[in-house]
Amino acid sequence: MSIKVEQFPDKNIVLTYVAPLSVPADAITALQESSKFKQEMGGTCYRILDFTQANLNFSDMVVGMAFEKGHDGGVYDANVPNIFIGSGELVKLGVESLATQEHYQGANVKGLYASREEALACVEKLRENK
Repeated sequence: MSIKVEQFPDKNIVLTYVAPLSVPADAITALQESSKFKQEMGGTCYRILDFTQANLNFSDMVVGMAFEKGHDGGVYDANVPNIFIGSGELVKLGVESLATQEHYQGANVKGLYASREEALACVEKLRENK
């Protein structure tokens, strides 16, 4: 298992580190953890996915993005804004696709950042504007 989850209940944030990536097992684990956290917190929770250490390939990326559809706590959950951390070309492509392509309509993507600090700052801005 290559998922590590860190929770910040005081800020309704669940941070998932992915490295290396095993699809679909890691996608299932990440979704289960997010869904459980969302239920415990009630209402909106912020999901940060850190792909800085992931060994992402195109096939895994597409499978993971499709797998999230229709699952509580995932990227398509209206009550779970998703913030991504990473810099690789496939991470950028995936986040951009989720945010802009009609095929992924309904994805709740709030941005891609290079560091944990930037992602946490994004959450603070989202919380302020809520």
